Amino acid sequence: MNTLQWVVLFGVLKIVLTESPASPRLSCRTVGNHSVPGSCTAYLACVEDGTGIARPKSCGLRQAFSPLLGRCVEETQVKGCNVTLRLADRMQIHAPSLDPVCADAPNQYLCANCKTLVNCINGKAFPSACGSGDFCYSDHASFGSSVCYPGLPQSCVCDEKEVFYQDAYDRGSFFLCDKDGETHLHHCPEGQVFDAREVQCKSASGLPACVTPGVFAVLEDCSRYYACIVTEEGWLQHAFTCPQTHGPSMYNEETGRCEDPCTWQLPDFVCKEEGRFADPMDCRRFFVCTLDTDTGDFRQLSRQCPEGYEWEQIVRDGTGRCVPMSSKECEPRYVTQCHIPQNLCT
Repeated sequence: MNTLQWVVLFGVLKIVLTESPASPRLSCRTVGNHSVPGSCTAYLACVEDGTGIARPKSCGLRQAFSPLLGRCVEETQVKGCNVTLRLADRMQIHAPSLDPVCADAPNQYLCANCKTLVNCINGKAFPSACGSGDFCYSDHASFGSSVCYPGLPQSCVCDEKEVFYQDAYDRGSFFLCDKDGETHLHHCPEGQVFDAREVQCKSASGLPACVTPGVFAVLEDCSRYYACIVTEEGWLQHAFTCPQTHGPSMYNEETGRCEDPCTWQLPDFVCKEEGRFADPMDCRRFFVCTLDTDTGDFRQLSRQCPEGYEWEQIVRDGTGRCVPMSSKECEPRYVTQCHIPQNLCT
C-alpha cells in the first residue's frame, strides 16, 4: 500500500509518496508524468529505462501537479488544490499573538489582515495564509464568515504598483505592491500603526518608529522631538516639546538643541507645482507639494522612504515612488530636514 508522508527538509515541508515494504512497486504504462489518486502535489515519473518502474516525485512549495500539462505549476492553477491552506488547516498551529482577533468571536473564521485567515476556536486563533492572488474577505455571505477569496476585498488588492498601503484590517500592518502587482505583507513593531501618507510606522502619539538610539526631530512639526532608548524589553520612546516663550523654536538634530529655525540653512528646493519630487540633497527623501487654495501658495513637506528604500523620480511631472535601495546611502548636506512654515520667518 502506498502512503503520503509529511517530510521537512531544510525548513521546507514537502509531500512525498512512499511505499510500504509489503506493497508491489508502482509500474508505468506510458512514458511521462502521471498524477497520483488522492494527491494533487505528488506525481509519478515514468521513463524509458527498461524497468517500467514509476518514480514517485513531489512538487515544490506552493506548487501542485497539473494532469493536463503533466508538470508542476502554481497551486492556484490546479482546481480544488490549495496546498497552502490545506497544510495550515491540517497543522492547526495556535498563534497566541492573534488571540485578540478572536476575543469577541469565539467560534468562527475572521480576518487578521489582508493575507491571514484566522480560525477562532474557543477564543484561540489558528491562522492560515491566503494563497497567491487570494485575500481575506470578511463576512462573505455564501460562507457565513470570512474566507480567503480571489481578488477580494478590493481594499486589499493592489490599485497601483510599487506603492505601500495600510492593511484594510490591521492598522499595524502594511503591504507593498511590487512591479508585478503581488502583495508583500509587513508588520509595524508592536504598539505602532502604519501611516500611509508618510510611509512609515508611528507610535500611537504620532511619533516615528525607533530604529536607532538618539534624539530626533518630528519633521512635520520640529517644535516636537523625541528620544529613542534601547532597553532589555525593547525600545523606550520619550516625547518633548521646544519652549516657544522667546519666539519660534525648533529642535536641530545637528546641534541637539532647540533653536530659532529662521537662522537655519534650508534645502535648495521650492515647490512650483503639485506632486512628489526628489530631494536634491538626499536620495532617501522626497518633497510633497500641495496647493493651498485659500492663499494660492504651495505647502512643502519633506518625507522619507522606509528603511532600506530610496526615492525614484519616474517623470518630472511630480510622479515617483519608493524602491529598494540600490545606490550608496545619501547623507543630507543641509542643517535641517524640518518642515518650516512658509510665513514663519517673514
